[in-house]
Amino acid sequence: MALTGVIVDPYPTALTVVSWKAAKTAGIRDKWNTELGAALLAAEAAYNKIKFEQLDIQRLEASKGKLVTIPDVQAARTGALQHNKIVVKPAIKALETAKSKAGVARLNPVITPGARTKAGQMSNFLVTLLATLKSFSTSDYDVRLADLQRKYKATHATFAANMKIAMSDAREFIVDARQTPTPKFYNSGVERAARGLTQMVGQVDRMKKSGLDVGKPAPWANTLFDQLDPRANGKADLPLKVKTAAVLLAIQEFEDIVDDVDEWWN
Repeated sequence: MALTGVIVDPYPTALTVVSWKAAKTAGIRDKWNTELGAALLAAEAAYNKIKFEQLDIQRLEASKGKLVTIPDVQAARTGALQHNKIVVKPAIKALETAKSKAGVARLNPVITPGARTKAGQMSNFLVTLLATLKSFSTSDYDVRLADLQRKYKATHATFAANMKIAMSDAREFIVDARQTPTPKFYNSGVERAARGLTQMVGQVDRMKKSGLDVGKPAPWANTLFDQLDPRANGKADLPLKVKTAAVLLAIQEFEDIVDDVDEWWN
């Protein structure tokens, strides 16, 4: 966890000025101004500004949903650091002041024993709250980032290897098709070659949404998929009686798409 210890949320009633007043008597001894009441009011106000879901990734995901991309985790990490600086550290200062006032009050011989006991309890409780707040670190975020980065590298390496194979197969088909420019050869070969590429570009957008970004523009990949898909599924097959010129034109059109895939990837 980014925070260790018990997270107390909301601010505990045992540390409110109401609780402090309830522990004091109406006698003259407890009218002594320990300054603890004002310190507790300030501590409560500062503590209530803390949004613990911004400090702890488990709480954040419970309220906002799982962080699945590297940019999402990086943004959450930055937000946690800013919240700690802007909100938590001032709260720590306010709680430290209250703890100090409670510590003095617990030893004050003027106030009643009941008030001194309550001040001691408050001081101890404040120590616990402070320990949790001071334990903040970005460890949760760092672990998640490292995990996503490992997955990204592995996914990218696998994708790159398969992309290389698909591109090689497509180029090989183009060479072979020009040597055998018949509709039958073209139709059977282009389906296999195009299918290998559609299997690659067709998953880019889905992978990105699941947090595995291959680092290439998904909209362009979708456009390439739309161009390749009819060829991969036999919807752009040539009639078996077309002339060689028509076959060569179809080969050239496919090569143009392959060139676009190459440009997109490289």
